[in-house]
Amino acid sequence: MRAAFLALPLLALGILVVPARDAHASAGFSCEADDASLTLALSGAYGHSIGSGIVNFGGTATIKLAGVPDAARKPAFTAEHLTQSWLEDGDFRLAVRWQTDGSGPSAELVLLVTTHRGPSEDAPYRGHYRLLVFAGDSGGLHKARGRITCSVE
Repeated sequence: MRAAFLALPLLALGILVVPARDAHASAGFSCEADDASLTLALSGAYGHSIGSGIVNFGGTATIKLAGVPDAARKPAFTAEHLTQSWLEDGDFRLAVRWQTDGSGPSAELVLLVTTHRGPSEDAPYRGHYRLLVFAGDSGGLHKARGRITCSVE
C-alpha cells in the first residue's frame, strides 16, 4: 500500500508532462499573390482552440491598378486592418480594410481572400482575392480579382 501511495505523485507528474510536450498552442499562415494588378504578402498566427483569433497579422501590398492614388499604392497591413478571418473545414478566408491617413488624398481599400485547401491535410490553400479601392478625392472605384495561394501550418 505504501509503494502505491509513493507511486501516485510520479504517475500524476507523468500525466501532466507527456501531453505538454506534444501540445501546439498556435500555428502560422502566409498568403501570396502576384499578377498585373497586385503584389501581396500576408502572414500571421492563429490559435488552435475554438474562438481563438489571428495574432501577429501583417502584410504588404503593391497596387498596380491605374488611377489609384499614390498614397494607397503600397499599404502596410497590421492587426488593426484585419476585420474578419475564417479557418474551418478546409476553408481559409480573410477580410482586410485599410485607409489612408488624413494628410493626403483619401482612399480606402478592401481586400477579401477566399481559399480552400487541396485534397490532403498538408496541401496549400488556393483561391482568389478580390480588391476594391475607393479613391475618394480623385473619384472612382478600382477593382481587381486574381489568384492567391496560402500555406497554413
